[in-house]
Amino acid sequence: MAVIWNGTSFTSLGDFAGGAVHATAFDISADGSLVVGYGTTAAGQRGLVWSQALGLMDAATFLATQWNLGIEFAGWTITSVSGVSANHLWMTGSGINPLGQTQSWSATLTAVPEPSSYLMLGIGLLMSAIGLKMSRKKKNKVTLMDKMFFLSGERSTVYPAYRS
Repeated sequence: MAVIWNGTSFTSLGDFAGGAVHATAFDISADGSLVVGYGTTAAGQRGLVWSQALGLMDAATFLATQWNLGIEFAGWTITSVSGVSANHLWMTGSGINPLGQTQSWSATLTAVPEPSSYLMLGIGLLMSAIGLKMSRKKKNKVTLMDKMFFLSGERSTVYPAYRS
């Protein structure tokens, strides 16, 4: 059975139901919050992911529910998770693909925008549209900027102002 040491005590990663009492840990994230490896179930060897927040999970379930990668791994049997990045946003392992072949895999968690990001994007697009509409109304009006000249350089060369 796999355990994690926190400097003062051991914490068991647990065991899958139905199989032999066996779990092996291969890698751990830098902060110790995610451990990966494999364990034994009644259906055979399966990849495991243990987190402080969720406990022991089958890797396929973890990837589907926590990383929303269920469609990408549909038909796969993930037999092992051999690596996790320090920031726990990348995993690699092996499994049996939908064609029945043993194959390695890797998965990357990409940043998913928070709902507030969509709100800010919407506000930004709205403000841009309003600004564009207002600039079109001003297009035919002569403004103070049209009558200004700029001084530039040591010789005080005069350049007319350009309207944008």
